Amino acid sequence: MRNVGRSRSNWLATVGIGLTALGALAIVGLVSRETRGSGPSAPRAPTESAFARTRTGGGRMVRRDDARSGCGWSREASTPVALGVAYRHARGERATPPDFVYVAFGAAHAPADVASALLDRGAHRILGESTDGGLLTPDGFLSPGTDVLGLVASDLEQSEVGLAGASFARTTIPDATTLAFVRALEDGGRLEDCALVLFRSTSAAEEVRAVLEGEVPEGVPVLGGRSGPALLVGTRVLEDGVGVAMFFADGRVAWCESEPAELTVALDSVRATVTDPPGGLVFLESTAASDAATLAGPLETSLAELPWLGVVGAGDGRSSVLLLPRGDRRRVSEAPALVAEGLAEGEEGPR
Repeated sequence: MRNVGRSRSNWLATVGIGLTALGALAIVGLVSRETRGSGPSAPRAPTESAFARTRTGGGRMVRRDDARSGCGWSREASTPVALGVAYRHARGERATPPDFVYVAFGAAHAPADVASALLDRGAHRILGESTDGGLLTPDGFLSPGTDVLGLVASDLEQSEVGLAGASFARTTIPDATTLAFVRALEDGGRLEDCALVLFRSTSAAEEVRAVLEGEVPEGVPVLGGRSGPALLVGTRVLEDGVGVAMFFADGRVAWCESEPAELTVALDSVRATVTDPPGGLVFLESTAASDAATLAGPLETSLAELPWLGVVGAGDGRSSVLLLPRGDRRRVSEAPALVAEGLAEGEEGPR
């Protein structure tokens, strides 16, 4: 009987220890959830978020009347599949073509294949680049990888966008930049209505910026920097060149430039100056993956419910955020012929 009593005591002790351990785990879980809700957690290692790591794609879409804007990302290795996943998250099913698309992609995705997949969906005003620095999204940081792909596809209200590119291969950088500027102006509107210029250049970013600043009216911001080694402008792939997007808007265009660590502070100061922008673009220059990973959360907080995408570049330019202007999409039907013709010509010098 003593053995039976001892066995029963041991069993009860074991059960008691187990229940105590479960109770401790439950308390840890509750504390962990309370900690996440009460304030920012400590910076994580330079890896993508657990949420993003367990998925092959994600994004955000916002609808307003007949217009829609969104962002999407994918880690599928197949370009048609990756683009399809990202585009569905950004535009939904059976959507009309967007006014403007910015896309960034890893080395596994050939620029021509990216352009072809977007053209299949009716998009024509496309500015894109390859990247090996990773992407920032509303779902978190996507660590660098050859399969990564992300995009922002927007309908613009009360504004228009002109897009053009030029190669540095057969002319000087200033002449090529001027050519791209002139074509973008012809594609988009009147110089006096230009509200902002965005450029991406495979090299000589500060020289390109200086040329563009000399072309626009005083006070018009010129944002941009060095792109990845492959640049996509409309249907054209440039291994050495510049792409220029000019935004023509009656309303206010919000933007900021700063050091990466101060970017969210600068963004918060301009975020409240505009109402319902359709999306945001973030360009982090000379930023390590570890630093970029810690910025994804604060940027999502600052950009609230907007669709947005950030690209981590290796350039030595200025980090910036552009909040896209709203638009009424009245020029979508004109985009295919105008942009395709302007970008397909072989002319390399100013006209």
